[in-house]
Amino acid sequence: MHTYWIVVASAGRASVYRKAQGLAGLEPVHQLDNPGGRAHVGDIMEDQRGRIEKHGSGVMSAMDPAHGPHEQIIKEFAREICRLLDMGANRHSYDELVLFAPAHFLGLLRAGLSSATKKLPLSCLAKDLTQLVLTDLENRLGDLLHFHAIGSASVND
Repeated sequence: MHTYWIVVASAGRASVYRKAQGLAGLEPVHQLDNPGGRAHVGDIMEDQRGRIEKHGSGVMSAMDPAHGPHEQIIKEFAREICRLLDMGANRHSYDELVLFAPAHFLGLLRAGLSSATKKLPLSCLAKDLTQLVLTDLENRLGDLLHFHAIGSASVND
């Protein structure tokens, strides 16, 4: 039986559902929460940025970090999800992976998957569906993926 893992994620939360071909509905497999991904940047940032001297002139300038703390929290959450998906692929828990996430987060997920996981059929759609309850999600995904014929659905970029 062909099994799909459907990931509905954002920087603040992720849900992984199992869908077996020929069976109705989604079965929750994993729920992950990342409160730091939902926090406002100002809640995470220090009060003042570091300062750096500009070109030995004695003039001090605000120094922007290459990646702020909020972005680091989001990247770590994406890595956590990817580890889970890679582990599932290694255990043959699913045959095909479907990812739904906002564009930036979707890019982090796609980049973080192992080469073995990337060899599996992968469908992606840049859409945040994390606010939907399960019944609404099933209806929405049914419209997007045509669950009655999910094997023929293509939602790649």
